[in-house]
Amino acid sequence: MRVALVCAVTMVMASCDETEAEPSIEAEGEVEAEAEDADDAVSPEFSTCEQLDAECRDEAICDVWTCGGPPALYNHGGCPRTPCASNDDCGSGESCYPRVYGGPCLSSEVRCAGVDGACECEPSDDCDGTLDAHCLPVSVYDPANYCDPSSIACADLPAWMSALQQAAAEHDVAAPEMAASLRACAAQAADAAQGC
Repeated sequence: MRVALVCAVTMVMASCDETEAEPSIEAEGEVEAEAEDADDAVSPEFSTCEQLDAECRDEAICDVWTCGGPPALYNHGGCPRTPCASNDDCGSGESCYPRVYGGPCLSSEVRCAGVDGACECEPSDDCDGTLDAHCLPVSVYDPANYCDPSSIACADLPAWMSALQQAAAEHDVAAPEMAASLRACAAQAADAAQGC
């Protein structure tokens, strides 16, 4: 018999009690959902995250903006991810992920605020997010898999390669190992572009 965690979450803290749960048909579908949202387990509870307005609490941000996935500025619970310049800026079990791995053009900022009782988010009109990085849990996102040319459309590979090289130059001083990995990824992008 499996054991499930039943959690009661308040705006101050979350408490969990173990209860026995019978297997159900829904459980199989839940496994896939849990895999997609796995970084929730190692990210701060949403109630502990700093948000600008009450309208954007309780995962409301995720209703109007993309949450979760390595390049996203918010995790699946709507918590902003911690910016970093190198792995030294991240906690134990985390790695500094350059957002450029997610594509050739990423907004550097998403401004979310309450408007007429609802949460609204607006991205900055730039691609400077490719120069940024944030901390990700390595138990969920393996740094060895950060570079994935197959996730980028063929038409976007040249721009992605250029963005990778620019990001590498940005991180040369603070994180030379990260910069080397970015240049290696740019080389993979060039090889992938030749195969298109």
